[in-house]
Amino acid sequence: MTKRIKTLRSRAFRAQSGRCYYCRAPMWLPENCNDFTRDHQLEDQQAHRFQCTAEHLLAPDIGIFDRMFDAAEGLDGLTWVYETPAAIVEKLNGAVNEILKSKDAQAGLARLSAEAKIGSPQDFAAFIGAEAPRWAAIANETGIKVD
Repeated sequence: MTKRIKTLRSRAFRAQSGRCYYCRAPMWLPENCNDFTRDHQLEDQQAHRFQCTAEHLLAPDIGIFDRMFDAAEGLDGLTWVYETPAAIVEKLNGAVNEILKSKDAQAGLARLSAEAKIGSPQDFAAFIGAEAPRWAAIANETGIKVD
């Protein structure tokens, strides 16, 4: 990574108070990984998904996201690697739910005409389980294939 990219990433990280622009989850820069894993009681592998990358920073204002969200109804949810311990998933779920309840997150979601469905990992699994047959039928009827 070039010095310029490091500088820009660090500046954006500070401007966003060390949080992902889109979901407000905490993130870390390479120089503070050890502090992050200690503070959040995570293993290095678990902390990897919270590293500050371009995907977590505010994109240049070129209108892509507005058009993307206006064009289609979407569903987003957080999922974790299968082997992630239940205690870690519960802790992360609790933190994300608290973030989603915040005024800033609610305002951001409102700008996207979106809403948060706050719940447990089990709630989300039940929702996906209930939706899967419907979407499988649509995929079969339309001939949609995964590339």
